[in-house]
Amino acid sequence: MTGGTDEDSGSPLATADADLSGTRELLTVLKPLLRARSPSLLTRAATEPPAGSWRTLQIRKSA
Repeated sequence: MTGGTDEDSGSPLATADADLSGTRELLTVLKPLLRARSPSLLTRAATEPPAGSWRTLQIRKSA
């Protein structure tokens, strides 16, 4: 009612999980269409990081 969120409720995690589930379901529907129109696209999408993606950071241990 206040517009605030309860950080300990776990609802953001549940929302993210639901979003991922929806995306996976949509991709199962789109996969045959993508494969028929651009066979290499699915392979590239599975193996190449997206443009502008996060890089892995190398963490140095202090001496």
